[in-house]
Amino acid sequence: MSEEHIIARQFLVQTGIQELLDMDDVTEIAVNQPGRIWFEGRDGWCFRDTDKVSYKALMGLAYALCNISGLEDALKPHNPIASVVLPGGERGQIIVPPATEDNCVVLSIRKPSLTRFSLDDYVNSGRFDRVKIAKKHTAVLTERQKYLFELSRKGDAASIAKFIREAVNDRLNFLIVGGTGSGKTTVGKAIADLFPPERRYATIEDVHEMTLPNHPNHIHLFYKKGIVDAKSIIEACMRLKPDHIFLAELRGMKHGVILKLLTQGMKAQ
Repeated sequence: MSEEHIIARQFLVQTGIQELLDMDDVTEIAVNQPGRIWFEGRDGWCFRDTDKVSYKALMGLAYALCNISGLEDALKPHNPIASVVLPGGERGQIIVPPATEDNCVVLSIRKPSLTRFSLDDYVNSGRFDRVKIAKKHTAVLTERQKYLFELSRKGDAASIAKFIREAVNDRLNFLIVGGTGSGKTTVGKAIADLFPPERRYATIEDVHEMTLPNHPNHIHLFYKKGIVDAKSIIEACMRLKPDHIFLAELRGMKHGVILKLLTQGMKAQ
């Protein structure tokens, strides 16, 4: 094992992350802000509060992981995103300021499955019974979709509020349109407050406005002109395993970027 790998391993041990990597039932590990480690297992997302994951320790770990991944120019102000490989072979995503909040290192580690299945295993376990065959889209609305569409067309205050609540429950995507100063962000915050607190969330903005006080497992990411563009932030964000992404502005983004975001399996953006 090289000296760089030894240093990276030491940082993983010192921060308490290695202990979680060694747990068989943990599949995902994340740090959103210093002082707390999130991890996902059979019971969903849980967290540990610890002073081991300080900003200084996280930056040390981040640089060490970049070194063993051959990313010498990563995590500089002009290049705040890095995809890394850990000493144990796990893959990680790192984002630092100015693409995150000040003094925050966003880290996500995905543990690969150690189980290898044969085709017979898939047949015998019933996994192939759940396969959905792709068909030509006929654009026929389901009864549920018809109901929601009619509800959205009623126009009275109670129906609008009911439509929004039911659309959140159905994990539908929202697009809020309005002029400058029309209250888009304020409405967006009201809708965000309807989402369950136990899921994982990310916001993507150019200026920080979308706070999430009711959702503890969240990340705030930023795109900056001339530093990191929205496309790069969106692609990095999708590697952080959020259940939902709140994108504050679509200004200047290519349609393909938005379509990619809406079709990646993370519903209700």
